[in-house]
Amino acid sequence: MKTIVRLPNWLGDTLLALPALEGLAALGEELVLAGRVGPLELVDHIAPGAPRVPLAGAKRSPIDRVAAARALRAARAQRCLLMTPSLSSAIEAWAAGIEVRIGWAEQGRRPLLTTPLVRPPRGAMHLAEEFKALVAPLGAAEFPAVPVLPLSTGAAEAAQRVWERDARAIPENAHLVALCPGVQYGTAKRWPEQSFHELRERLEARGIAGFIVGSAEERALADRVLAGAGARWFNAAGAGRLRTAAALLRRARVAVCNDTGTMHLAAAAGVAVVALFGPSDPGWTRPLGDGHRVIRHPWDCAPCFCRHCPHGDPAPCMAAIGPEEVVRVVEEMLTRAPGGVDGSSSG
Repeated sequence: MKTIVRLPNWLGDTLLALPALEGLAALGEELVLAGRVGPLELVDHIAPGAPRVPLAGAKRSPIDRVAAARALRAARAQRCLLMTPSLSSAIEAWAAGIEVRIGWAEQGRRPLLTTPLVRPPRGAMHLAEEFKALVAPLGAAEFPAVPVLPLSTGAAEAAQRVWERDARAIPENAHLVALCPGVQYGTAKRWPEQSFHELRERLEARGIAGFIVGSAEERALADRVLAGAGARWFNAAGAGRLRTAAALLRRARVAVCNDTGTMHLAAAAGVAVVALFGPSDPGWTRPLGDGHRVIRHPWDCAPCFCRHCPHGDPAPCMAAIGPEEVVRVVEEMLTRAPGGVDGSSSG
């Protein structure tokens, strides 16, 4: 039976879905992968011979939605697995005339699904485990423990070109720190820009070199975080495709990230992550694998999962994390051997 897999819309969710997708691909059934350009790039190693169906991005018009249904219908699949929770994605699968439609029964879409699955309360299990449970009805039972993003020769070469252009002042044996100050899902999960700036200053004062990773839209933000920096720090935001960013991140010993897609990109590239959490729940979206640390302070209203904090910007739960606190964790991680960092939380 041919199965269309509707990939998650968010980059971080797609990375957390990799173990489930690999378990599904191991069944050897005919797959079609459908999704936005970014998620499709992150899964180009999954079932490499399978057709890809690119879909429009976040701000989709009714014409885009009709086009999506037509593209799904043209794939001539008998089954659709929805890794998205939205009502619109279920409508598109239904409108495409796909016979079997599997997904979470939420947001009023139960009548549109032939196999509606009850989703656990948010944070009751890690999102990666939710994705594994979602593919279980298709027979997948064995999964990799954590997401791993393999990097192609092309991504490594692209990262090397960026490095040769921008990192000439950084010694080859330097223990590098990557900073990821951007966030895609609203503003509430964003550690204050000034805090990232102060963190970079304090790291630099201790002789630590590094760079900033993010999207092209975050390049101005990265410039502000780097204001006054010396030659051993540089801006790699928007420097290439997602796998190029992953190849750059792999050069770092530690990455400091908000709870966003770049956090999971760093973890999947094998980098130890300092994850800054506030309104979201580490039990649901913490980085997976060994060597990561979560910094989060208890707050009466957290986790609230708000896109924008009703108490102001920055969110008080994020502003409570101090730069010196993060510096201490980074220094501790840098002094340990690779792979020897524990996965405990602080705060």
